[in-house]
Amino acid sequence: MWHAQGWSNARHTNSVEWSRTLNVCCNMNIHEFRRELKETRSFLESYFESFAGDDLPEMLSTKSAAQAFVTHPNKDRRVAALFVLTYRWPHDQTTADAFLAAAVSDDDVEVRALAVGFLPRIYSTTGNDKSIPRFLAHQIVRENIDIRIRENAYRALCEIAELPVWEHPPLLGFIFLRDVNWGFVSRFLE
Repeated sequence: MWHAQGWSNARHTNSVEWSRTLNVCCNMNIHEFRRELKETRSFLESYFESFAGDDLPEMLSTKSAAQAFVTHPNKDRRVAALFVLTYRWPHDQTTADAFLAAAVSDDDVEVRALAVGFLPRIYSTTGNDKSIPRFLAHQIVRENIDIRIRENAYRALCEIAELPVWEHPPLLGFIFLRDVNWGFVSRFLE
């Protein structure tokens, strides 16, 4: 890794040499970052395209076009629209309302779970609507809701509540009914 190489090589008594070494490390990091960013963009575009198909250029053309796909009859188009709106376009109240509507009433469980999981990203930039944590908490405790939605709601609530990362549920090994901090959830039910 560049960190170990750069810092171990930076043990020079001469501050000019140390500065040059640090500059080389930073430049290496910038080049690596640019390369990784390009690869990530390419991956995301191909991932979005796998759901959006021929409609991807339209979703990427304007935010309002992408928003229109949130209610598209095809599930894959709705999924693509949620991803595109989350990662491509600035978030506004119209987008937030579309995500909440999808989280509440989409016909497909996976689309609802995805919309619930994206709520923290959408609402953090639109004014932190205080009803969203309450909505998420109610999704978590409702036993008649699919477990995928409940788990995503719990993860989203942890993010919105700005819990330290070590208090977030782990990606692996988390068992919803066993591992949820119900005391934490209950604070948002009132």
